[in-house]
Order: sequence, then C-alpha cells, then structure tokens
Amino acid sequence: MWRGTIAASPDTVPGEYQIKIRGRSQLTFNPALIYAVRVYLDELALQKSHGPFLKRHVGLLAGHASLILFPVIGLIVLFNYLLSGILEKRMASMGRAEIYMIKQIGNGHRFAFSLGTRQGVRVGEIVDILNGSETMITEAVVLETNPDNAIARTDAFLDIRQTVIIQRRIHV
Repeated sequence: MWRGTIAASPDTVPGEYQIKIRGRSQLTFNPALIYAVRVYLDELALQKSHGPFLKRHVGLLAGHASLILFPVIGLIVLFNYLLSGILEKRMASMGRAEIYMIKQIGNGHRFAFSLGTRQGVRVGEIVDILNGSETMITEAVVLETNPDNAIARTDAFLDIRQTVIIQRRIHV
C-alpha cells in the first residue's frame, strides 16, 4: 500500500494536474495510480468550486434557504386559497360555479358544483352547462341540494376536456 501526502508550492499556477505513481522497478504507470489534482488560487476559489450549489452561487446553506422558502410558499398557497374563495363568491353572485366533479352515468353525466340552497338552487331547477369560452354545451336538471353544493344530471353524452362552468337560468 502506498501512502503519501502532496503539497503544492505557493508559486504553483492554479489548474488541474495529473500525478502518476509507479514503483522504482516498474516501467509503466498503473492506471489506478493516476490522480487528478486541482490547485486553486486561494481558499475562496476552492469554496466556489466545491460544496452545495446554493452555498456556491447564492451564499446560503440549504437549511437557511428552506427557512426562507417554506414561509414564502405558505404565503403563496394562502393567497391562492383566499383569491380562489373570492372568485368563487363572485361567480356565485352571478349564479355561476365551476364544476368540481363529473361522473359519467350511462349515456349522461352527473355534475357536482358549489351552488346550493344558500344561492337559491332548488331540486328540479334547470341549469346550463358552459364550456371554458362560456358557450352553452347542454342543460342539466338539479337532483340534490344542500346549503353549499348541488348535484345535477344531464342525459347528453359530453366529451369534456376543459374547465366546465354551471350557470343558473334564474340569476340571484
């Protein structure tokens, strides 16, 4: 076994060097004993080329970055929740709601949406189904209601691949 230390002279030019090691009696170099050594100008240059990505480029450790990013992500999620609630209430005031569940039943569909008896939806009411560009696709009949949600049914087969909105014919 070979043991040794390598030290670079202070006047060594920074760069990458190869060190080949062989015994005194050996004529060729063993490929397993060829080492690549990098010489850096100073300790700062060494730190910038090694270590965690965030530490090298931003100067932060991952733990410190997470202490900053997780609260920011939490605020973004909270903002998204509050904004979607505001938009849902605004749509409800216009007698509209985004359909959050579509289930194919036989040749038709059942739709669950967030308009309920609080918004005046009643069992047997006919509602319009609109596509993302707010063009009427078909109509549906409300089967069940509770204060915040309702379920409607249509006998038409629909090929739904985008956001679908339900709209009351009698606006609140």
